[in-house]
Amino acid sequence: NSLPDEIISEILSPALKVPDDKFADTYEISPFTEYSESPSAYLLVCKSWLRVATPLLYNIVVLRSKAQAKALGQALSKNKDLGQFIKCFRVEGGYGAPMRTILKAAPNITDLCLSFWDIFASDNTVGLCDGLASIQPRRLILRDNPMRPLHNKMIEKLVDAVAAAIPQWQQLVRRAFTSTEIGISRLLTLLYRPFFTVPTWTTL
Repeated sequence: NSLPDEIISEILSPALKVPDDKFADTYEISPFTEYSESPSAYLLVCKSWLRVATPLLYNIVVLRSKAQAKALGQALSKNKDLGQFIKCFRVEGGYGAPMRTILKAAPNITDLCLSFWDIFASDNTVGLCDGLASIQPRRLILRDNPMRPLHNKMIEKLVDAVAAAIPQWQQLVRRAFTSTEIGISRLLTLLYRPFFTVPTWTTL
């Protein structure tokens, strides 16, 4: 007899879960730069593991490349149910048009982490900007480098999009920067008015 789903979930959760302090890390070197085996291997063990592991795997999504964004966008387009599982979403770049597809397919995102210091002039944030209106996060985490001023149009587009989205995010109750950035980040300056419409200030 196969194990109950509850037991399988207890077995798989430690391997598939991303600690919140790692997900919300805002320092210069991403905690996700270190290589690790893909947790998707657990989905291949058997049908029961696939059924239980899929929601766990998609619960927290971290994107670090255009290839990952493209693959995720394609997966969500093929299976509409997968996007419903995404609750925590961390984006370390712009990643182009697939971001629009991903965000529109993931209306249950509660925690959103955006990185501004990983976006270069050659990147494309248009899809990310367009997709922000499709979600209602409760927590917004922003990675910014106060030592490097905003210097390209793609970053400026994203800043404008976030500033426009914040007043529309009715569920937003927490927003965070690193404590070292407060008072000196130009990003914080640009987002000052919309950011302070949110009642809770959190430093990381």
